[in-house]
Amino acid sequence: MKFPFCGPAILAAVVSLVFAGPASARKYANVKILAINDFHGQITTGLRVDGRPAGGAAVLASYLESELPAGEGRCFLVEAGDLVGASQPESALLHDEPAVTFVNYLSGKMPVVGAAGNHELDKGVAALKRLLDGDPAAGGATRQARWRGAQFPVVCANMVDSASALPVLAPFVVMTVAAVNVQIAFIGVTLRETKSMACPGGLGRTVFLDEAQTVNYYVEMLRETRGVHAFVVLCHKGGRQPLYSGWTDTLQPLPSGDILSLVSAFDDDVDVVCTAHAHEFTNVLVRRRSGNTTLITQAFSKGTAYAEIECTLDSASRDIRGQRAKIVTTWGDAGPGLAPDPVVAAMVGSCTKKVLPLTGRVVGSAQAAISRMQNSAGESALGDLIADAQRSALAADIAFTNPGGIRQDLEPGKITWGMLYNVQPFGNRLVRLSLTGQQIFDVLNQQWDNQQESKMLGISGIIYTWDGNLPVGGRVVEIRKNGKPVDRNARYSVAVNSFLAGGGDNFTALRRPEGVKNGPLDLDALVAYIKSLPQPFACPEKGRCVRRN
Repeated sequence: MKFPFCGPAILAAVVSLVFAGPASARKYANVKILAINDFHGQITTGLRVDGRPAGGAAVLASYLESELPAGEGRCFLVEAGDLVGASQPESALLHDEPAVTFVNYLSGKMPVVGAAGNHELDKGVAALKRLLDGDPAAGGATRQARWRGAQFPVVCANMVDSASALPVLAPFVVMTVAAVNVQIAFIGVTLRETKSMACPGGLGRTVFLDEAQTVNYYVEMLRETRGVHAFVVLCHKGGRQPLYSGWTDTLQPLPSGDILSLVSAFDDDVDVVCTAHAHEFTNVLVRRRSGNTTLITQAFSKGTAYAEIECTLDSASRDIRGQRAKIVTTWGDAGPGLAPDPVVAAMVGSCTKKVLPLTGRVVGSAQAAISRMQNSAGESALGDLIADAQRSALAADIAFTNPGGIRQDLEPGKITWGMLYNVQPFGNRLVRLSLTGQQIFDVLNQQWDNQQESKMLGISGIIYTWDGNLPVGGRVVEIRKNGKPVDRNARYSVAVNSFLAGGGDNFTALRRPEGVKNGPLDLDALVAYIKSLPQPFACPEKGRCVRRN
C-alpha cells in the first residue's frame, strides 16, 4: 500500500517517545494503561455516584498515582477526548487551562497521551491550538506567567485540513517499552459527525474522515514502515453496556450503539480501544476474524471513574496479549480518595478562589428540581425554562434550544450564577430569526431527520403534535400558537442560540442570513429571566410537545 500523506509534514507532526524501563532479557512485560474520558474540566469535587462523593482532580490524581507499578514503571495514562469543553466554570472561565495543567502535572509522573473529542472544538481550531501549543504573547489564567500549553501529546488522525489533506493534530504517538523493545502506537480518532456538533464558524477547512478507514490506514502504515504490531486506539465514540464490577467478563451483554460495528471494522492488529462520548460504562473483549481479541473500555465521565487496563507485551510477536480491564470508581470517601493529591488540591483551590466572586452570586431560588430529562414526547422542564428565557430576551414569538447545550439539572433551593453556568457553559450568543410557518415545520421535523438519534428541542411560544408512526421528515402533525394553527405562509420571529443558527446538530432549516438580530449570551438571558420571576420560582408546566404514537 502507498502512503501519499507521509511526507515531511506528517513526519514532523508525529511524536515518537521512548518509554524507559530497566533492561531485561525477559520475553514478556506487563504493562498498565489507565484510561479516562470526557473529563470536561471537572477539576473540583461535588459530584456524587450512588449518593457517595466521587471525582475531582485531586481525588482522581491520588487514584491514578496509586496505580503506578512499583519498580518497573510501565504505566501509561490515556485520555480519550473531551478533556475540556462544556467545562465547569472553575476551569472554563480560566480558558480551560486548569484542566490541561492538571494533566500536565500527571505527565510528570507517567507518560500521557490525549485525544481530541468534539468538545475540544467548541471554540474552533484556533482556540484548540492555543490551548495545546501555548500562548507566549499573553499571560496565562493559571499561576504560570505565560501559558505553556499541553506538555503531553494530543492526537487525532481523522481531523484533516481539506486544503493540505494533512491532519490538524499529530495522528498518532509511538512509545517503546525498553524492557522488551516493543513499540506501542496510540492512534486518536473522533466522531466523523463532529462537524455538526462543534462551533459552526470555527472549523474553517477542517473535515472529519471515516474513523475505521483512518485507523486502518495508520495501522498498516506503521506496521509496514516501523514494524509495529501493538495498537491502542483512543476513539471519541462509544456505546452503552450494563454495569458490572471486576475484571473483564466475557459472559456479560455486549454494548449497544454502533461501537461494536466500528471496532469490528478496525484492522485485526488493534488490541485496545479506549472509547468516550457516551459517558457510559464499557468493558468488553471482542474476538476478531483472525482470532485476535480487542478490548473496548469506557469509564463514565468527569473523572468519577477510570479504566485500569492490564496487558502483556510479547517481545517475539511485538504484540499485546492477555488484555483485561476493570472500571474503577474514584470514591472520595474511601481508598486513595481519602488522601487527595495536595499539589492538585492547591491548584484547584487557587482556581476556585479566582472565580468565586462570580460563581457564588445568588440569582434566585427554585421551588423544586428542574430536570433536563425528556419525557416520551421529547419535552423537558429545563428545556422549556431555557427556551422561555431566550424568547423573553429577544421578545420573539417562538424559541428553540438544543438539548446538547443543557449540561446539568437544577436542584431545588438557592440558584447561583455558577449553577446556571454549569447548565449552559458554551457561551453561545442568542439570535432572532424571521421564519415562515412552513420553515418552523421544517425545523421541528429535523429533530429526527439526518440524526443518529432524535434531537428534541426545548420550545417556547408554541404547542405542537407529532406522530412517531409517520415517516421521518413529516412527523409534525400540527403546530399551534395562542390556540390557533400556525400559518405556513406567515412570518414569525424565532429566538435560537448561535450554534443552532449556524445549522448545528443538523438543523439546517435555521441556517438563514435574512432577518437576523443578535442578542445577549444564552447564560445572561437565563440569569436575567430567573431574576425576573417571582421567587422561589416554579418549573414551567409541560404539554408543549404532544406525541400521538
